[in-house]
Amino acid sequence: SGAAATAPAAASACANQGGELPDPLALAAFAQQITLASEGEWTGEMAVYTGVNSYSVVTVSPTGDVGAAVSTATKQYRCVLPLVG
Repeated sequence: SGAAATAPAAASACANQGGELPDPLALAAFAQQITLASEGEWTGEMAVYTGVNSYSVVTVSPTGDVGAAVSTATKQYRCVLPLVG
């Protein structure tokens, strides 16, 4: 997606297309082949849960570094969609 969104909104947008946010290790490997957004991108993995609607989500930087950000931050994302054959 060219637009930034919160982690829940990004996950919802992917689900609406029949997909999901990527696994962190897959996105980190993919970062070696393409350019990720400069502020990093959301993955589908929760990093820390501290209470209802209070959690962080794993992110991946353009260099493939794995980190985390609060779910209410806005970041770009990409969806993993099943192949249609």
